[in-house]
Amino acid sequence: MTKITIGRDTSNDVVFENISTISNFHSEIIIDESGNNITYTDHSSNGSWINNQKIQNTSVIISRNDKIVLPGDCELDLLKILPQQETKPASEFANTVVEQQTAQQQYQQPQEQYQQPQQQYQQPQQQYQQPQQQYQQPQQQYHQPQQQYQDIREQLPTSRGLLKMILLGAITFGIYPIVVICKISTEINTVARADYKHTMHYLLTVLLTPVTLGIIPLIWYNNLCNRIGNELKRRNIRYDFSASDFWLWAVLGSLIAVGPFIFIHKFMHAMNKINGSYNQFGE
Repeated sequence: MTKITIGRDTSNDVVFENISTISNFHSEIIIDESGNNITYTDHSSNGSWINNQKIQNTSVIISRNDKIVLPGDCELDLLKILPQQETKPASEFANTVVEQQTAQQQYQQPQEQYQQPQQQYQQPQQQYQQPQQQYQQPQQQYHQPQQQYQDIREQLPTSRGLLKMILLGAITFGIYPIVVICKISTEINTVARADYKHTMHYLLTVLLTPVTLGIIPLIWYNNLCNRIGNELKRRNIRYDFSASDFWLWAVLGSLIAVGPFIFIHKFMHAMNKINGSYNQFGE
């Protein structure tokens, strides 16, 4: 069995190092010992296209003539990637033909005596057609999962705003804003995986606030806002947001009362843009 791995990480057999739309370990091709059965398995966030049909997080059987395209219009050349099939040399094939002709001539000498077993030999040949007909079933079923190939990536919310935070916060006695911030602390780890950083869950920050005398929330918001700003730049989203907005509006702006509301508006708007980009393009 032969295994060929494909992805952005340099440890793969086929490497697309500078293509950000391709996952680190995007997919793999497995060839059985006979060299005839080839399986393509996708492990990525953005999927793959086989003969213009998108698949994601699943396995399909392919042939050497199939067209496979990865995100970013990167086409795999199967004729170069897959090992060549072994073929018999012409001399060996000629020897085989001579041996078969010799055996046929020897078999035809007692032709009159062997007529009965020849008729009986046809019975298992007729029976052999049954498994061949049954073998057609999985080939016909191959088209069923293709119709089900859809983008199964989780769709993140993109409609959060200041007014909703105020109204639902008042109705839920301040619980709704805490739930939203908790969800954002997990969403940023999903949409910004390319920076290889990790944002601590907001509930853990709340628990550590008394222990650190209120310092840990300041550090947490500073790092989170910086990470959001960097992700906006990485995705080429034209919106200005960074840790300076937290210190300017949420901290210093609290002196004029409206500052924290301006920060919440910018904070929610920035995350809506990043989530929308993730829903459309993935990582």
